[in-house]
Amino acid sequence: MSDAKRIPPLAVPSPRAVVSAFLMRELPYILMLVLALVGIAYTDLLPRVSLWYWQMLAVVFGLICILTEWSQTPAEGRARWRLIVTQALHWGTFLLAMRLLFLPVMQKNLDADITGLILVYMLAFSTFLAGIYVNWRLCVVGGFLGVGVLAVAFVDQASALMTVLAVSVVAAGWLWHRLRPRTDR
Repeated sequence: MSDAKRIPPLAVPSPRAVVSAFLMRELPYILMLVLALVGIAYTDLLPRVSLWYWQMLAVVFGLICILTEWSQTPAEGRARWRLIVTQALHWGTFLLAMRLLFLPVMQKNLDADITGLILVYMLAFSTFLAGIYVNWRLCVVGGFLGVGVLAVAFVDQASALMTVLAVSVVAAGWLWHRLRPRTDR
């Protein structure tokens, strides 16, 4: 067979390159999980003081939602503008609901632990809903946060449990990516 007709072998990426590519693609969602873990631990320790953190986190989550979908959104027309407005309204509503939770009349009826749980629950719900409209991976992050609400409510060492769960979610995602059948080979 001549060299002109020889089909070059497929390049097999190294395991390090596969892990690197996976981490870069999933980095925004991993960042969301890590930030949520910090928030859950912070809320577990100081629920009433954690409001500033959750407000910042809502803005960061909104930006991640926009940035992860920016390249997938058509540049022509108003699609990108609609993405920005939709996410600003979505996360702005979350911020408003969070602020309402801290009104004196609400705080009179809620203790600090319950307030913290409600904050994490609202973030989980908002993230899951954003995932329905933006990217399924956000639904996974929202589901993880929902499990975090249960862990904080029922387990004293919720931070350790959530860390194990976060590592498990990332590992499962990597395995799914690595082991799923490829149609482009």
